[in-house]
Amino acid sequence: MTAISSKTKAMKALAARFDLPDTILGMIWPPSGETLYVDDIEEFASVMEVNVERDAVVQFIKELGKAGYGEFIIGRRGYKTRFEWSLDSLELANLYGENAIESKESHTIEHSFVLREDFRVTLKLPSDLSTTEASRLASFISSIPFE
Repeated sequence: MTAISSKTKAMKALAARFDLPDTILGMIWPPSGETLYVDDIEEFASVMEVNVERDAVVQFIKELGKAGYGEFIIGRRGYKTRFEWSLDSLELANLYGENAIESKESHTIEHSFVLREDFRVTLKLPSDLSTTEASRLASFISSIPFE
Protein backbone atom coordinates (compact mmCIF):
# COMPACT_ATOMS: atom_id res chain seq x y z
CA MET A 1 0.00 0.00 0.00
CA THR A 2 1.39 3.40 -0.91
CA ALA A 3 1.74 6.33 1.46
CA ILE A 4 -0.83 8.17 -0.63
CA SER A 5 -3.53 5.54 -0.32
CA SER A 6 -2.81 5.14 3.39
CA LYS A 7 -3.40 8.90 3.83
CA THR A 8 -6.75 8.62 2.07
CA LYS A 9 -7.63 5.52 4.09
CA ALA A 10 -6.75 7.37 7.31
CA MET A 11 -8.84 10.35 6.20
CA LYS A 12 -11.88 8.15 5.51
CA ALA A 13 -11.48 6.52 8.94
CA LEU A 14 -11.28 9.94 10.57
CA ALA A 15 -14.40 11.10 8.70
CA ALA A 16 -16.23 7.97 9.84
CA ARG A 17 -15.41 8.82 13.48
CA PHE A 18 -17.31 12.08 13.02
CA ASP A 19 -20.12 10.50 10.98
CA LEU A 20 -19.27 12.52 7.85
CA PRO A 21 -20.73 10.95 4.69
CA ASP A 22 -18.53 10.28 1.65
CA THR A 23 -20.24 13.18 -0.14
CA ILE A 24 -18.80 15.62 2.39
CA LEU A 25 -15.44 13.85 2.50
CA GLY A 26 -15.30 14.17 -1.30
CA MET A 27 -15.50 17.95 -0.91
CA ILE A 28 -12.75 18.02 1.70
CA TRP A 29 -10.35 15.27 0.61
CA PRO A 30 -8.07 15.31 -1.19
CA PRO A 31 -7.44 18.96 -0.41
CA SER A 32 -7.46 21.63 -3.06
CA GLY A 33 -4.94 23.70 -1.13
CA GLU A 34 -7.51 26.45 -0.80
CA THR A 35 -8.92 27.62 2.50
CA LEU A 36 -11.68 25.33 3.72
CA TYR A 37 -14.58 27.23 5.36
CA VAL A 38 -17.02 25.47 7.69
CA ASP A 39 -19.87 27.57 6.25
CA ASP A 40 -19.02 26.35 2.73
CA ILE A 41 -19.14 22.73 3.88
CA GLU A 42 -22.54 23.31 5.46
CA GLU A 43 -23.84 25.00 2.31
CA PHE A 44 -22.51 22.15 0.15
CA ALA A 45 -24.22 19.61 2.43
CA SER A 46 -27.49 21.52 2.12
CA VAL A 47 -27.29 21.64 -1.68
CA MET A 48 -26.46 17.92 -1.79
CA GLU A 49 -29.33 17.28 0.66
CA VAL A 50 -26.96 15.57 3.09
CA ASN A 51 -27.57 15.89 6.81
CA VAL A 52 -24.35 16.86 8.60
CA GLU A 53 -23.88 18.49 11.98
CA ARG A 54 -21.76 21.66 12.11
CA ASP A 55 -20.08 20.40 15.28
CA ALA A 56 -19.00 17.20 13.50
CA VAL A 57 -17.44 19.27 10.70
CA VAL A 58 -15.64 21.53 13.18
CA GLN A 59 -14.32 18.59 15.19
CA PHE A 60 -13.19 16.85 11.99
CA ILE A 61 -11.19 19.81 10.71
CA LYS A 62 -9.71 20.33 14.19
CA GLU A 63 -8.43 16.76 13.93
CA LEU A 64 -6.98 17.54 10.50
CA GLY A 65 -4.97 20.27 12.19
CA LYS A 66 -3.78 17.95 14.95
CA ALA A 67 -2.72 15.44 12.27
CA GLY A 68 -0.48 18.07 10.68
CA TYR A 69 -2.48 18.81 7.54
CA GLY A 70 -2.87 22.49 8.34
CA GLU A 71 -4.27 24.92 10.87
CA PHE A 72 -7.78 25.19 12.29
CA ILE A 73 -8.74 28.85 12.81
CA ILE A 74 -11.79 29.92 14.79
CA GLY A 75 -13.65 32.77 13.11
CA ARG A 76 -13.63 36.04 15.01
CA ARG A 77 -14.37 39.69 14.27
CA GLY A 78 -16.17 39.00 11.02
CA TYR A 79 -13.82 36.24 9.83
CA LYS A 80 -15.24 32.76 9.20
CA THR A 81 -14.16 29.58 10.97
CA ARG A 82 -11.80 27.87 8.56
CA PHE A 83 -8.97 25.47 7.90
CA GLU A 84 -5.75 26.51 6.17
CA TRP A 85 -4.06 23.56 4.43
CA SER A 86 -0.29 23.27 4.88
CA LEU A 87 0.32 20.75 2.09
CA ASP A 88 2.50 22.01 -0.75
CA SER A 89 1.53 21.71 -4.42
CA LEU A 90 3.61 18.55 -4.96
CA GLU A 91 1.91 16.79 -2.05
CA LEU A 92 -1.47 17.87 -3.41
CA ALA A 93 -0.67 16.58 -6.90
CA ASN A 94 0.44 13.24 -5.47
CA LEU A 95 -2.80 12.93 -3.51
CA TYR A 96 -4.92 13.59 -6.60
CA GLY A 97 -3.25 10.76 -8.46
CA GLU A 98 -5.23 8.25 -6.43
CA ASN A 99 -8.40 10.10 -5.57
CA ALA A 100 -11.55 8.10 -6.11
CA ILE A 101 -14.20 8.35 -3.44
CA GLU A 102 -17.08 5.96 -4.00
CA SER A 103 -20.57 7.16 -3.24
CA LYS A 104 -22.69 4.49 -1.53
CA GLU A 105 -25.89 6.33 -2.38
CA SER A 106 -25.68 6.51 -6.17
CA HIS A 107 -23.16 3.93 -7.45
CA THR A 108 -20.93 6.69 -8.73
CA ILE A 109 -17.31 7.50 -8.10
CA GLU A 110 -16.09 11.05 -7.76
CA HIS A 111 -12.68 11.57 -9.38
CA SER A 112 -10.57 14.68 -8.85
CA PHE A 113 -7.66 15.84 -10.93
CA VAL A 114 -5.35 18.82 -10.53
CA LEU A 115 -5.41 20.41 -13.97
CA ARG A 116 -3.29 23.34 -12.86
CA GLU A 117 -1.74 24.22 -9.54
CA ASP A 118 -4.70 26.53 -8.87
CA PHE A 119 -7.48 24.51 -10.53
CA ARG A 120 -9.08 21.20 -9.58
CA VAL A 121 -11.45 19.28 -11.87
CA THR A 122 -13.99 16.91 -10.33
CA LEU A 123 -15.99 14.35 -12.28
CA LYS A 124 -18.73 12.11 -10.95
CA LEU A 125 -18.86 8.97 -13.08
CA PRO A 126 -20.72 5.67 -12.91
CA SER A 127 -18.80 3.03 -10.94
CA ASP A 128 -19.23 0.66 -13.91
CA LEU A 129 -17.92 3.10 -16.56
CA SER A 130 -17.09 1.15 -19.72
CA THR A 131 -14.06 1.64 -21.96
CA THR A 132 -16.36 2.90 -24.72
CA GLU A 133 -17.92 5.49 -22.40
CA ALA A 134 -14.48 6.59 -21.21
CA SER A 135 -13.38 7.02 -24.84
CA ARG A 136 -16.49 9.11 -25.61
CA LEU A 137 -15.78 11.29 -22.58
CA ALA A 138 -12.14 11.71 -23.61
CA SER A 139 -13.25 12.73 -27.12
CA PHE A 140 -15.64 15.26 -25.63
CA ILE A 141 -12.93 16.76 -23.42
CA SER A 142 -10.55 16.93 -26.39
CA SER A 143 -13.10 19.04 -28.27
CA ILE A 144 -13.33 21.70 -25.55
CA PRO A 145 -10.05 23.72 -25.73
CA PHE A 146 -10.40 27.36 -26.72
CA GLU A 147 -6.90 27.71 -28.13
